[in-house]
Amino acid sequence: MSKETHSFTHVTESNIDLTKTSESENEPLIIKHSSYHDFEQIVSLLKNNKNKFSIFSSNIQSLESKWNLFQIFIERLKKHGCYFNALCLQECWLGDNFRKEDFLLDGYEIIPQKRHCSTAGGLIIYLQNHFEYSEKPALKYENWEGQFINIKSSTYLSKTFILGNIYRCTLYLNEHYNEFKSQFEKHLKSLESNNTDVLIAGDFNIDLLKVNNVSAIGDYFDMLTSHSFYPKITMPTRFSNSNASLIDSILCKLTTTTLDTTSGVIIEKISDHNPCFTILNNIITKDQCPRFVKVVIENDESVRNFCNHLAESHEIQSLENTLTQDPNLNYNKLHNLIQKAKNLHLPEKTVKFNKHKHKKNKWISMSLIKSIKFRDDLYCKFRKSRPGSEQHHTLNRNLKTFNAILKKTIRNTKKSYYDNLFEKYKGDIKGTWKTINEILNRTKRKNKFPLFFRDGNEVVTSKLAIANHFNAFFTNIGPKLAKQIKKPIDKDFKSYLIRKFDSRLTFKNVDSETVNNIINELAPKSSCGFDGVSTRLLKSIKGVILKPITLIINQMLNTGIFPDKLKIAKVVPIYKKEDETLFTNYRPISIRVFQNLKIFR
Repeated sequence: MSKETHSFTHVTESNIDLTKTSESENEPLIIKHSSYHDFEQIVSLLKNNKNKFSIFSSNIQSLESKWNLFQIFIERLKKHGCYFNALCLQECWLGDNFRKEDFLLDGYEIIPQKRHCSTAGGLIIYLQNHFEYSEKPALKYENWEGQFINIKSSTYLSKTFILGNIYRCTLYLNEHYNEFKSQFEKHLKSLESNNTDVLIAGDFNIDLLKVNNVSAIGDYFDMLTSHSFYPKITMPTRFSNSNASLIDSILCKLTTTTLDTTSGVIIEKISDHNPCFTILNNIITKDQCPRFVKVVIENDESVRNFCNHLAESHEIQSLENTLTQDPNLNYNKLHNLIQKAKNLHLPEKTVKFNKHKHKKNKWISMSLIKSIKFRDDLYCKFRKSRPGSEQHHTLNRNLKTFNAILKKTIRNTKKSYYDNLFEKYKGDIKGTWKTINEILNRTKRKNKFPLFFRDGNEVVTSKLAIANHFNAFFTNIGPKLAKQIKKPIDKDFKSYLIRKFDSRLTFKNVDSETVNNIINELAPKSSCGFDGVSTRLLKSIKGVILKPITLIINQMLNTGIFPDKLKIAKVVPIYKKEDETLFTNYRPISIRVFQNLKIFR
């Protein structure tokens, strides 16, 4: 930054040395200098401190208007394998029409608090979704607002601590200053007496660079330190053409845990406020345990070998062709042949599940990311130039021009991407609604399966016991509901069959062409029943098994026997609503062999 810019440690050192805890040079610093970091430096810092809890804080100045830029910043971090564990946003403009579904970040739980102190108010904390937390009562005052959550120690976090998020609005900046100080002190006293570590991020609209020049700000700083709270950000976070201010801050209650931190200001033009961050070096995090899943090696060569194996098998030629034969015999032969060939040419292997590898919003192109990097470099040069110089004015003009072009480019890129999707799905109502739901963030998200279930007073934790309870509930729900239906006492079902019909329903044998057309209409899905044959795989091998399937269907029509293996379904419990630990709040969906194909209906 420019030579004229002073840090908070610089202005406080002129009167009292707050940077040391004792006379010893080897003692840790209470207030450490927090430097500026560009994007590459943040990536390096986060990678080097991957298992330490990190907090990002920014006055976003309307989440809706800055959403694209904020998303891109998070996606850029993710692309480099980096992330902040918690994101605190202030001045979000969360009105009555706010829908949290419109502002979801993958991998994070959104914790919003609607505005109270002004139309610009509203706070959001994004917390990585594998951490456990509980919300504390919201703080709502005339000129400021706050939200606090208790982040609990768990498998993924070494220590419990309280995270706060504060926004003090500018409407009543001067006249209500003493009122804010008194109200805020009351909460600091309560937090001080609590044995838990505390970190409070926010836009306080109090310029700590003026701590020695404005008595009210000096009193405010004394109030913070008297309750063991110290600021972690020491450099200006907001700049105008002729001034710099430190109004965004991260406060930590002074303990052995929070004494050792790494903090700084990020040179990133998301809003007029530069974001800041703190890494708590003594609060250790642990990534979610790697999840392993079984996948089928299904490439072009393996599928081709699979098809050839089926075609060359003599078993497929030795099926019983009599139409009155029990279809179970032929279907069991076909099933065993498919499983044998599948195990040989399409084996399963266990791999580490990595859902978010290089995952990003599809409309965010590499050219956009390069443009943002160029903007950040330009912004960094502008802040390092001397205010009032010709270079400063030139860089300022160039930055404003490029910012305007970049914002327009981002909007047009996103619009163009979805315009192309709507054009692609012009005649496809399902694809159209899929795109609409993607824009509105209505895509279905899988709920985490609870670690235990409750059945009355019984707590069920064993996976096998949970499966058996689900099986009992799903199989008995029908009979239980049937018992509740009141039956007429003096009436038999035949009394309703008054009219006589002369028409009769008869089945006709199907041909291979009909079966082929039905298979062609099936959506190529990867989901499958217990046999492991998806509709996508079925479409690949239809040329080989078309005649056997046609034969089995005709045997079913002529004998009235439905093969036993086609009755087996893989049942998946789907959460509906309310208490997720109750079996009654789930509904079953079944995935059958061949996805319950139309050809067997």
